[in-house]
Amino acid sequence: MTEGLTALLLWTQYAVSGRLLFAALSGAYAFTSVIAAFQLLVFPGVFSPTGLLGAGPQTAVWIWAFWHGGFPALVTASLLTRAVPSSLTDRTKRRLAAVGAVTLALGLCALATAGQTYLPPFVAGSGSYAQLSNSPAGIIVEALCLATLGLHVSTTRLRSLMDLWLAVALVGALIDVTLTLSAGARYSIGWYAARVASMVSSSAVLGMLIYETNGLYRRLSNTHGTFVETSARDGLTGVFNRAYFNERFAQEFSLASASSQPLCVLLYRGGDRAAVCPQ
Repeated sequence: MTEGLTALLLWTQYAVSGRLLFAALSGAYAFTSVIAAFQLLVFPGVFSPTGLLGAGPQTAVWIWAFWHGGFPALVTASLLTRAVPSSLTDRTKRRLAAVGAVTLALGLCALATAGQTYLPPFVAGSGSYAQLSNSPAGIIVEALCLATLGLHVSTTRLRSLMDLWLAVALVGALIDVTLTLSAGARYSIGWYAARVASMVSSSAVLGMLIYETNGLYRRLSNTHGTFVETSARDGLTGVFNRAYFNERFAQEFSLASASSQPLCVLLYRGGDRAAVCPQ
């Protein structure tokens, strides 16, 4: 859910700015959201003893490998888009970045279920991850996480909040992978600690986006208040204009009528003053 919300907020950032970077990052988080939801369905013991959708004993762990290897790979691809200039003429291609990531997630999930016989086994009968920890796939996944983190820090220098919290997400993903591979089995202490790191990784950018959105609304509210104040006053003299009088008089007249109190209006023109006090 957090990955899906992050993907949605990043997509709104893309819709406003038109930057390919946000479309690519939205695709990376959408990829994770889809593949994590699929893993929940096939994980043994959640909805059925062996998992749904025809899952086998190796399906969940292969989806985990695709998940934790695919996310840093897609983040690396998004880093390469920073040098691409923004253009309004290729929005269709930019939308393909997100659609392609979701399609990739669905394809990998289909491979882990329907094509599981073509994949090497990683989990022993007791639920041990020892084969994964010592396999090239496990090493590649951890190397991808570490390389993406290093590339991100060296490329962005963590200049913005987005860069900083995306680095936090990558650190959480690296810790998640390291603890999972070190734990060696499901439901161990290291396995649960890896789940905590995974939650930190998935919620870091989301928290930053929510904070930035709240700040945007505060600035928008302040700007609106300033605009209303400016529009109600004459630009030269600074006194309230006729539009303000019409709005305020209607409010005060309604209040005076409801409370049966007199209402006085002071008129001023060229040194002449007159007070009008209707009952």
